[in-house]
Amino acid sequence: MCTDLCRRLAKHVRGPRRSFHCDVVRADFPNAMTLPGGFIFVSQSLVNLCERRPEELAFVIGHEMAHVIRGHAWDRMLNQTALRAVSVVAARAGTVGAWMRRTGVHFLQSAFARESELEADELGLRLASASGFSPDSALALLQRVEQLGSDPGVLGQYFASHPPAAERIAALGELRRQLAAGKR
Repeated sequence: MCTDLCRRLAKHVRGPRRSFHCDVVRADFPNAMTLPGGFIFVSQSLVNLCERRPEELAFVIGHEMAHVIRGHAWDRMLNQTALRAVSVVAARAGTVGAWMRRTGVHFLQSAFARESELEADELGLRLASASGFSPDSALALLQRVEQLGSDPGVLGQYFASHPPAAERIAALGELRRQLAAGKR
């Protein structure tokens, strides 16, 4: 199912030289990840969380495709390298350095991740909608995630690394209404 959804979504990506490959992998928690080059991995647990609904999986896969399209995977790898370097320098800077290592680096990572995840949500919703899926299905998945809570013991680290579901729902609200009305 994921491979077919990936192909269907990829038809709506600008840039004919871009290709995507999607595979389902085993994992204890819902998870999805992307690697540069268009390799997308979705856990069977996440497929199950989507209740095997293609329209919800289309949003998830579109979200991961967006990370590739926007270069987030490369950016994340480069940022992690830069943050490691800052952490090493901060270790030599005494009290301020200790605070930077403890708080500042995490803050910088979180800010970057939040922005990237919201951008991926928007493009993922656009791709799913362009592929014929209702924009409401993405919000249904996010509402289910919100009901489950943000406890990593329930949903694992995938959703813990994303903005809260309520924030994601709010951020997508207007776009969802526009796409549902055929305006965008």
